Amino acid sequence: GPTPDGTYKEIVAQGIPNVTGHFNELDLSIVNSELTTYDKSFRCEVLPKQVGGDRAQLLLGIRDPSLHPIPMFMLPSGIGVYRSAFKDVYGSNICYGGPHYTFSPNNNASTMVMFAQMISQYKSSVYDS
Repeated sequence: GPTPDGTYKEIVAQGIPNVTGHFNELDLSIVNSELTTYDKSFRCEVLPKQVGGDRAQLLLGIRDPSLHPIPMFMLPSGIGVYRSAFKDVYGSNICYGGPHYTFSPNNNASTMVMFAQMISQYKSSVYDS
């Protein structure tokens, strides 16, 4: 569908069998609670319930900065809150970034594997480096 401003974006993608390895499913209820406590205006907004639980199906690179999540602010816990040009399966366009005690222990190993795979795949990309 369209972006929040009503425009459509064309995405040229390179097909590969596996974009990433499996990501652990992470419950975002504690982070959502921190957000709505910090800024009560988010109580009326759809927030992501969870993230992960599968492989990534698409990675967007740096070719179109208008598709990058927009930084909004940082929660006291250190989590960055971002607004995405896309909505998730829950209808939310809120994204979180950074370490958090509820998901850091689960993802240290899988994050390293993901970055190693990403670097390997980028090296063999059809795009100029």
